[in-house]
Amino acid sequence: MSGEVVVSVVGTAGTLIGVALGSLLSNRAQRLAGDRQASDQARSERRTVYANFLIACREWWAVSMATVVQLVQGSAVSRQVHADGGAVAARVLALRSELLLVADSAATIAKAGVLVRAIARLAEARAEYPAGSIPEDLIVACRIAEADFVAIARDELGAGTLPDVAKILPTEPTLGLDAEGTGAADGR
Repeated sequence: MSGEVVVSVVGTAGTLIGVALGSLLSNRAQRLAGDRQASDQARSERRTVYANFLIACREWWAVSMATVVQLVQGSAVSRQVHADGGAVAARVLALRSELLLVADSAATIAKAGVLVRAIARLAEARAEYPAGSIPEDLIVACRIAEADFVAIARDELGAGTLPDVAKILPTEPTLGLDAEGTGAADGR
């Protein structure tokens, strides 16, 4: 009779241990799935902020190089006289602040700062140079800063590195155009 009791106790204990282990494993799997979902959501949010930051930077860059610009003395962009970027420049600064909150690496934050400073220098140059006469080194600096930001952001987001970001976002003054501006220099 005592053998049957032992078998019964062992069987019941085995069942309870199995249920407990199953519950623990299920909870762990749910926690991992939740962590993965939170990580994916954070990555998606960073990607959106980075993309909006790049778009706003391009808009500010275009406004600063426009044919007609309003010059201002001192603003959140620079203490020097510079082309007023208006709402677009304010958006870049706001997105840079948001980027500081969501970025996953100090390198991404640093590259964003370099890009903002490059465009600010371009805006400052408009106080001295008319449209179409801005020194090429300032334009190239913006292109390089943009390409560097894209490269570091892609790496942080796990999108991988591009073979040569500079070929996608050219740093040369010609933008891959031949002397006539047809694009024949790069096979277009």
